[in-house]
Amino acid sequence: MIRRSTVVLLLFCLIVGGIVGFNAFLQNQPPVTYTLAVDPSIQGWASALVGEFNARGATLSSGVRAQWRVDATVSDINVWQGRSNWTNERHPDAWLATTSWVVVNAPSNLSFVRVEPSLALSPLVWGGFESRVRLLTQEGAEPFDWASAQRVAAQERWAALGAPSEWGFVNIGIPWPRSSAAGVNVMASMLAAYTGSPALRSSTFADSGFRAWFAPLRQAMRSSERLGEPPPSVMASRGPVVAGFSLAPEFEWLAQLSSYAPQDRWVLAYPAIQAPLDFPLSVWQSAETTDAAHQAARALANFVLSEAGQAITLQAGLRPLNRAPGAGDARFAQGQPYGIVLDWQPGEVAQGDRSVYEQLFRLMD
Repeated sequence: MIRRSTVVLLLFCLIVGGIVGFNAFLQNQPPVTYTLAVDPSIQGWASALVGEFNARGATLSSGVRAQWRVDATVSDINVWQGRSNWTNERHPDAWLATTSWVVVNAPSNLSFVRVEPSLALSPLVWGGFESRVRLLTQEGAEPFDWASAQRVAAQERWAALGAPSEWGFVNIGIPWPRSSAAGVNVMASMLAAYTGSPALRSSTFADSGFRAWFAPLRQAMRSSERLGEPPPSVMASRGPVVAGFSLAPEFEWLAQLSSYAPQDRWVLAYPAIQAPLDFPLSVWQSAETTDAAHQAARALANFVLSEAGQAITLQAGLRPLNRAPGAGDARFAQGQPYGIVLDWQPGEVAQGDRSVYEQLFRLMD
């Protein structure tokens, strides 16, 4: 007769063996792949994050492994404008946007809920050739910001400020608002500078004083529609003939410094009222969305916020949320002589409702 203790031991062994076998079965199964939509401007950063996340492996509560792939075919502006072609049947599992307002004001048929309000920061940064910035700021007597930009733009040509005639027209580089969410952020910073307040209101657009103040800026920025690349990239490759100075996300300036060999060095500065990129992560939410998809998005967010993820963020020229860049972070350290501030703080941040962003989007039309 088999003793009860022997039966219990056999049952225990069978259960343990079953668990081990089931876990081995799950580990041998191919991972479930989820799609992360990103704006083309951050494809490099997102791909580096996802590559490391996938290499480390992430197991969900079900025991299934999760991995991500990056889809950078649709810009944030197109998503916000309802031109993504995403539907309940065909959509990404998550969306890493460049800036919060495109998510908050996304079309109502796009069922995204935020997993993390921000995974990194990239403030707007003014950059200009030193020869132009000296005239722009009256040899440092004025801040390098919208007021001095407007004053110079009103002169139309650099020669009116005493510069050589071959300097030509005053051209200001910006990301184009019709094709770039960062460009709308630039317009938000400009509107806030005019009113002196980060609270953006639609009524300002009807103000005749604002229209008169904006007119020369609009003229000076019109050439940006034809740039085809981020303003810092074009300035680095083609010089001041394209733009004497520009306002663009910080990470785009930092991306150029490693190869930039100027005869006329750049000067970088931060607007007083910011409209930084803050990179929220959202997950698609519908009746068909599984808990596994939410877990996978949460796992990705946790990785981005981890020490390893933040190191990748710094390498991309973006600011981690957990610490300020240090002297050992190459891209930021390289930017210090030009004006990059390691311990930059957001301060006042321009914000408005959807109607404000709609008008900022069309402001350069």
